[in-house]
Order: sequence, then C-alpha cells, then structure tokens
Amino acid sequence: MVFVLAMLSDSLRSHILPWMRENGPVELATFAFAFVAGFLGLVTARKRTKARGIQKTTFFMYVFALGILVVALEEIAWGQAFFDFETPSYFVENNAQQEVTLHNLKGIHGASDYLYLVFGLAGLIGLWGFQDEKWRAIRVPKRLLALLLTITLGALFSIAQGIWQFSSLESGLGRKLAEVLELWVALTAFLYVWGHFRSRPKKS
Repeated sequence: MVFVLAMLSDSLRSHILPWMRENGPVELATFAFAFVAGFLGLVTARKRTKARGIQKTTFFMYVFALGILVVALEEIAWGQAFFDFETPSYFVENNAQQEVTLHNLKGIHGASDYLYLVFGLAGLIGLWGFQDEKWRAIRVPKRLLALLLTITLGALFSIAQGIWQFSSLESGLGRKLAEVLELWVALTAFLYVWGHFRSRPKKS
C-alpha cells in the first residue's frame, strides 16, 4: 500500500505525521465527512418516510446514518476534543486513552480494524449483490469500488500486523493506518449517502 511505503520512508513520514496528530487535519476531516454523512442520511431517510412510509430500505438508511453519526462523535470524543471537558472517572479507569470514547474501552479497544473490515466487505457485497431494482434505495454505486477495496485490504493488513507484529514495520504504523482507514470509511459513507440524498424518492 502507498501509505505503508510512505511511512517506511523517513523523508515522507516527516511530512505525513503532522497531518495525523491528535485532533489534526486527518481526524477533523474524518469527523466532518462522517457527521455530514450521518446528517444527510437522516434527512434522506426522513424524505423517503414521507414519500412512501417506513420500508426495509428506509429503516436501513436510518440505522446507517445513526451509526455514522456515532463514528463522527467518537472521532471527537463526543465533544471533548472541542470543549476540553474533564474525563469522567469511569473512562479514566476503563478507557485506554482516558477519554470519552466507546471504542477505546477495555474489551473493545483494538477491535476497530474488524469493524473497518466488516464495513468494507458489506460495501462490496452491497455493490455486487444488491443491484436489483428493488434495492435501488440503498444500492452501493460502483464508483465506490476502489475505496471499498482499499478499506477491506487495509483492514486485513492492519489485523495481520496486529497479530504477527511484522518486525520490519514501525511500531506506530498500525495506529496511523487505522486513522487513515477511519478517514476512508467516513469519506466512503459520505459519498454513499450523498448519492442517495441527491436522488428523488419515488412515491409508493
């Protein structure tokens, strides 16, 4: 992968790392894409509900939108990154980064790569397996193929790196790769929802 090769280069890594600092450009972009995707997803689902009532595809859009909003809020520690409020004692004791996030809690921390893998695989399945007209309302556009493949392969690589700890890789590479995958997931979600947001719902 291009990112992995770039991180192995001292000269390139020095240019990449500032963009990936805590609450830096990469994290803020991830939050922005995910938040807008979640918001537009809810608007899209609401429009479809008004047009033809609650259907399976509309329900899916609601769930997807809410899930992406959770991703957005997790990215900014539910506002802690912006408002700098004190971390509650529960999260101090049970959170790997001592911040208000769910994905860093004991027992969950480190499982994000598997969620990225599920996201990528689900997108690929949706792209190839749900092209029938009845799934039009949640169809995955083929233009997202490259992003979905990148997410899937990146997640597999990150999982493998976590298991076998490739000695030739920098120790912090896994975490940086996870941040890039988060950005790709948020961007893919935004592009997916944006396409459906722009389409006019058909009345039943």
